[in-house]
Amino acid sequence: MRKICLLALVCALSACSSQAADEATYKSELISDEQVYFFTLEGCPHCEAAKAYISQKYPNLNLPVREISDSTNRKYFYACGAKFGMSKWRMGAPLLCMGQNYILGWDPSEEARFDEYIKPFLNK
Repeated sequence: MRKICLLALVCALSACSSQAADEATYKSELISDEQVYFFTLEGCPHCEAAKAYISQKYPNLNLPVREISDSTNRKYFYACGAKFGMSKWRMGAPLLCMGQNYILGWDPSEEARFDEYIKPFLNK
């Protein structure tokens, strides 16, 4: 299933490539260590599972979801990837950027990592 989401993401991004800004604009400096970024792709079951877990376990967490089909969100998506040394062609959804940590993809094993990575952001 993870492969299907990654394939769908590559297809969606390829279709939007003519609209994407020059790769040089995707600078990791756009991503603040003080903010959590949650990137999703419409129709991705892993994205939905991540959203469900986060909203159930952290109902008061204000975590904006950024749909990467939007060109502005995609700019930040690529900047997050650049921050962590990812090629834009090897990225996928969901992607969570949390300070000096990130989670790419989602399955139940990611829940404990998310719980650990989100701690510094809970009191902000």
